[in-house]
Amino acid sequence: MIENSSMIHEYQVASAAALDATVLDEWPEAVTYLAYPESIALWEAVKKARAIALKSPGKMTDDPLLLASLMVKNGYPEATPEFVAAKMLMVGKTWPTENMASTVGYLKEMYERREGDKYLTTLQQQIKIGRIDFAEAEQLFSKRRTEIAGVRQDYILNAQDAGAYGEMNAAYRRQMVLDDKVPKLPHQLDRLQKEVALELDTLVLITGPTGGGKSVLAEMLAENLMEKGESVLYVLTELTKAQAIWRRIARKYGVSYERLRLGYWEKRFNEELDPRPNSGRIDYFEGNGVPLDQILNEARRRKAHLILDYWDMITLGMLKAFGAMKGISLNKGDLIGAGLADAKGYAQHQKRLVVVVQQYGKDAEAGPIDSARFVHRSNLYLKICMDVCKDGKYMFHPYVDDLTRQPVQLWIKPGKIDPVGSIVTAKDTFGGSAGNKYPVFLDGPRFRFIPTDVVSPHNPVVQSVDQNL
Repeated sequence: MIENSSMIHEYQVASAAALDATVLDEWPEAVTYLAYPESIALWEAVKKARAIALKSPGKMTDDPLLLASLMVKNGYPEATPEFVAAKMLMVGKTWPTENMASTVGYLKEMYERREGDKYLTTLQQQIKIGRIDFAEAEQLFSKRRTEIAGVRQDYILNAQDAGAYGEMNAAYRRQMVLDDKVPKLPHQLDRLQKEVALELDTLVLITGPTGGGKSVLAEMLAENLMEKGESVLYVLTELTKAQAIWRRIARKYGVSYERLRLGYWEKRFNEELDPRPNSGRIDYFEGNGVPLDQILNEARRRKAHLILDYWDMITLGMLKAFGAMKGISLNKGDLIGAGLADAKGYAQHQKRLVVVVQQYGKDAEAGPIDSARFVHRSNLYLKICMDVCKDGKYMFHPYVDDLTRQPVQLWIKPGKIDPVGSIVTAKDTFGGSAGNKYPVFLDGPRFRFIPTDVVSPHNPVVQSVDQNL
């Protein structure tokens, strides 16, 4: 018996192929796991629709009339444009299917169960007529289950292919270096950028105290990727799109956020917000409460690097639902681990960075909430260390006032974050920077970090800073 949830997931996969035909290439084996005739017919219809679209510019693979007619030819005479639009495509639009790995994986489990049950019935009949005994049946059933449960071949690098694969990736990396496309940490933080290497297809974790600059570092990283011609989907949960844009402008032009709020504006600010000529862009998405699978789906459609700011504001309900379907009860820790695994899966399969921003747990020294899962899942873990100023103190801003050319003295109130701190590489899977500390000054009014290796907050240099602090 096929569960009703299997029908929903089959509709999701088939309609996702219609809405984004690249699904056919990314998950070609998915059709094997489909059981419902309308799902199979739609999948085959999309393949034909794409062939038509390639020959006839302007034709779409999600045209209900075209898909319905092709489904009829594919053996599903009940198909109508209304059925395709209202039933099948509606599911794909309402419940996007990323993480596709979870959805296709679930359908694969259903397929294995169906095929296993069929084969088990055959073995039972052979036992009854005396052709095999129970021990032989057990061996045959185990062998058949192994054959059915094989993984996607493109996930496996066979030994005989390793040399060619290594050469291909070496050539790709050389070209990335020549084109200056290798992802790097913010160029404003020179030493951090030189010593900590960012690899594509990795999961990066940024943590720190409340108000300690976690989002600032993530924003600076996103802007660096954009300048290199990369596409970034920045998922906001604490800020609105408008607030994120104003923070970016404040950082770009060295103008305090307070001054911008009072009406400081210049036409050239629009230039900062436009996509770059090299196709670099940052798209902002208010994702508070949006399920993780939908966010990953949106990133996949855009072929974008993904920044999730903050992690604990992302809804993991779909993962919990999958667990319930499989009879597994997932606690919060399990959900966090499963969600991070899905995010890492996106990074690995799409060859993109995924940056997760998260606050410390109750014990700041222990790291982020459910720190074990965060630390073990991430490839690079950057920990922002900023102390709270207990008694209050005076200090100088690293740069002098842009009007008076005099040092700007700051008063740090008791209970406020001390802007002098460090970024620590708590984990670096692909480099030797783990444990390194990078002194920084958090310029709060302009939402940026300033390295203090050379510039000391107690010894400002002659470089301007907007006076409105």
